[in-house]
Amino acid sequence: VCSQLPNLRTCRLPFDFCPTQRYHLPEFSAPPLMTLPNLSNTVHLHTLTTGVNTIRFLERLVTCIPSIQNLSVGVQDSIVFDNDEFDLIPLPVAVDGFLLPRLSRLSMSCMDKRSFHRAVALLSSMFIQLTHLSLKLFACTSISGPLFISGDTIQKLCIDRLKTSATYTLNLSIYVKNDLEKIIFNSFLKAPFTRRERLKVLIQKGDSWVTGDDCYDLVIQSFGIHDGMLTSRKAKDVCMLLCNRFPNLKELSLTIYESWDFSTASPSYLANYNNESTKRIVNLIHFLVDHLQQLVSFHMNFIRSRSCETPCFPHLIRRQLHEWLLNRPYRLRCSTEEIQLWL
Repeated sequence: VCSQLPNLRTCRLPFDFCPTQRYHLPEFSAPPLMTLPNLSNTVHLHTLTTGVNTIRFLERLVTCIPSIQNLSVGVQDSIVFDNDEFDLIPLPVAVDGFLLPRLSRLSMSCMDKRSFHRAVALLSSMFIQLTHLSLKLFACTSISGPLFISGDTIQKLCIDRLKTSATYTLNLSIYVKNDLEKIIFNSFLKAPFTRRERLKVLIQKGDSWVTGDDCYDLVIQSFGIHDGMLTSRKAKDVCMLLCNRFPNLKELSLTIYESWDFSTASPSYLANYNNESTKRIVNLIHFLVDHLQQLVSFHMNFIRSRSCETPCFPHLIRRQLHEWLLNRPYRLRCSTEEIQLWL
């Protein structure tokens, strides 16, 4: 990749640094760190996607990409249990806003609350220049501690720093503990961004694996008001309209909402549902690739009413795409929660 930097405009390196691996290595082995070489000639690089890395990696990265316009990063410093003493961590100094003068679209995926606070602190000076912010967050929090997550936290640290014309998408999955009065849940219900015009926010309490009235899972998902509750059955019709109106579309992101009760379904019904859902998704992918000739990335995210239910079955999708090849080279990342396709 580095050898091609003088001519490189778009780069995607979706490799994750896994902090758990270093603890399972022999005593004298080197940890599996992804190091950033000395980069130069990156003036043509305008789109960069990386996997999950440390905040130190991100600090070095932003100094190497002065012409970046679209940046997508994942952040996880380390796996540390959510005890109070670990909240007392230093936040990085915000990078100079002149360092990335062209940055207009930022996507952050934070794997815990410490990574979220540190990443936001580092990039806070960039928010005012963004036209779009995408935030994905997995976190465990309580009502106490300096780094807790609430509706006010998201509003003040992220939304209020954006210019009024900017758009944003939120995909937050938060496990809340020691909150018998549902203070954090109510803070999201009252947050100003949930009532913003042209935006819908879905807030739901998920299925928690922990018993107790003071613990619960919280899912916050935003999507455009014109999308409504887009299901996989309706996605093809919506995409047909998009293709007709925006034939030169380069990037497309959809949020699919599914709500099915499979508790009493027979095995034969489930097998049929799995196959039909996979067929719809694969047909949609083929349709978009065939009709959007300039499409370079496609992202489909799934909201589920229950954590165990999904319309996306990665092994079936990979099998069908292998049997029915797309007419363009591609790279695919697929899980039960999302599909990412790069062309």
